[in-house]
Amino acid sequence: MQSSVVVSQNSSSPQVKPEYLGFQTIINQVIYPIAIIKFTGKDAYCWDWMRGGPGYCALSVDFATGHVENFGKYKESHVSYHESGIHQSRLTGEVKKKLYLARRSITPVAQIQGWVSVTSIPVPLSEPLPHIMKIPGWKNAAKKITLNSCDFGRQDIYLRVYLCRKEDVPILARRFSLGTWVLGSGNIRFVVAADPRM
Repeated sequence: MQSSVVVSQNSSSPQVKPEYLGFQTIINQVIYPIAIIKFTGKDAYCWDWMRGGPGYCALSVDFATGHVENFGKYKESHVSYHESGIHQSRLTGEVKKKLYLARRSITPVAQIQGWVSVTSIPVPLSEPLPHIMKIPGWKNAAKKITLNSCDFGRQDIYLRVYLCRKEDVPILARRFSLGTWVLGSGNIRFVVAADPRM
């Protein structure tokens, strides 16, 4: 069973430095980055292997004109949840175009009661990934958690990512007994929880 890891912010600093936490797996002696999590205390970001790999295609649509354009291979993608309550998915292509896949307003971070889901990431632990994620944020993760199949009953898992109030962290930790990892030290925490893939 994984133990909880708390990455604390330095409260003596007037400007909070973003926290980064990486997740990886090792299959056939190859390291596969699975996800990189970033939390500023107010804004949360998640890049993962599903959205960040080469070879995926997306179509950009101009709903005013009906024009459809092939977005092509994309360079980077992430989901984010911002202090204002904006929750979005974004793609950046090889030619620096940006495509917002989804953008919706939910609850502002300071008003979160309980918890809100940010994203869910499938984690293959038994088969090699079809591609290795390459994102700039990976080098910023001072701590990288290695996820091994032997730690999870030899099953694949999901990483469930939440923003929640600090008093709800223990509730999430009990709900996801395979392991939780927590970022932040204020009233709102960024929680990553391991969940079996059924």
